[in-house]
Amino acid sequence: MAYRVRRSEGELTLASGEEVVKAWKAGLIRATDQIFSDDTEVSVPAGEFPGIKPLGIRVRTAEGELAFESLYDVDKAWKVGLVDPEDEIIEGSREGSIKAKDHPNLTRGEPDRSFFGAGHPIRVGLIVAFGIAAMIAYRNGKFTVALGLAFLVAAQMGLLTWLATRPKVLGH
Repeated sequence: MAYRVRRSEGELTLASGEEVVKAWKAGLIRATDQIFSDDTEVSVPAGEFPGIKPLGIRVRTAEGELAFESLYDVDKAWKVGLVDPEDEIIEGSREGSIKAKDHPNLTRGEPDRSFFGAGHPIRVGLIVAFGIAAMIAYRNGKFTVALGLAFLVAAQMGLLTWLATRPKVLGH
């Protein structure tokens, strides 16, 4: 029997109950997500699905301890910097802990500081300078030059936006 999981990010279709449990353990499903079977439109919260036990992931920091529903929530906290590389992650009832920087399922890439990365100060300065040059050219009646510079600025701003918002994966 196939199952559909309705999440805030969209819907996920899984072939069996075992796959639902695996997705839960991987942190893809939260306790508040709704699970539907193919033969009925009645849903059940993921936390009440047979075979799912809340993992109760804890993160031990220098300031104290944080509790999370799933590894997905830990990963979100890791990406925004709430979990530091030296913090310890304790999963469910497992013995021992693992440092956040060594956890295989946490994906936080380091910011790209190269010239071709998003937000490099020289690149942003050049875009602003080309924008000013386009306005000056337009004011002086050089419409083709102004249009060319405006197109260059628009293309670079689009590229800058794409670079800033693309997903970052560790090691890439």
